[in-house]
Formats: sequence, structure tokens, C-alpha cells
Amino acid sequence: MQFITILFLAILMLTGCSKASEPVALSISGYNYTGRYIHTFSVNGQWGGNLYETSGGGSDVCCLSFKPTSKLPFTVDVEWTFGREEDEKGNITRPQEHHKGTATVNGPLPKVKLSNFEVHFMPDGSVQAYITDYMSSPFFLPNGKPNPDIRIVPPGDTVLPPR
Repeated sequence: MQFITILFLAILMLTGCSKASEPVALSISGYNYTGRYIHTFSVNGQWGGNLYETSGGGSDVCCLSFKPTSKLPFTVDVEWTFGREEDEKGNITRPQEHHKGTATVNGPLPKVKLSNFEVHFMPDGSVQAYITDYMSSPFFLPNGKPNPDIRIVPPGDTVLPPR
């Protein structure tokens, strides 16, 4: 009987270890604070959707594969295209602009559940990325003012959204 108990516990331990190292699918959520329409964006080649000016966090796109055992920090490749702008007569006043950049995920990772991969397009042209257990509130309100419920932090720190 003791042998069976030990065997059962060993199988449980091995199963638990293998699941922890399996990739999880993270929903991609975009946040746009640039004042320009983002026609399309991607993370490591995975499409993330489009974002209106000063918007985001309202929906997500499936999926970005992530291994929970990945070492932090790590960087991701982000590409985005600003949509063209037209005047009231339909004349193009600003053409589409394609951009490439990187974002560093510093952590920490959520302890509860890995659920969302957030990409924040900042007013200064930088891109920030976070893995969260739920969809965060935007850093900025639609009027461009900082969201009083969110603390904006310097690169390398962690955003702690309110609960």
C-alpha cells in the first residue's frame, strides 16, 4: 500500500511540473495614448487588432503563446501602423506610417493566473508591455489626462493597477 501511495504522489508531482512548463495562450490587449489611429499592430508577429486614438483595453485578440517558465526580463517585437489621415474633402493630410520597436516585460508575473498580454503605445512613441491576470484600466483617460486610478511608473518598474 505504501508503494502505491508513493507512486501516486510521484505521478502527481511529475504531472504538476510538466503543466507548469507548458505554454499558455495570452489574450492581446492594446492601449493607444498616441492621439493617432493605429490601423494594425502585432506582437512577435501575432496580430493584435486596431486601436482608435486614446483608446484601448476594451477588447482583446487571441492569442500570444507564453511559457510561464520564461526568464524575466524579456523583450518582444512590436510593429504598428498609424492609419492615414484625411481632411474633410478626402485629401490625405498624413500618410500611413509603419513603425517597429521592442518592449521589455520586466514582471513580476501574476501569481493567480496568466491571462492578458498588454501593449501600451505611449504618447512619447515608446511601447510598454505587461502580463496581467485581468485587463487593466487605461493609464490615460480619453481627454489625455492621466487616469487617477493608475500610477504611471518609469521603465523597469511594475504597474500596479487598482483592484
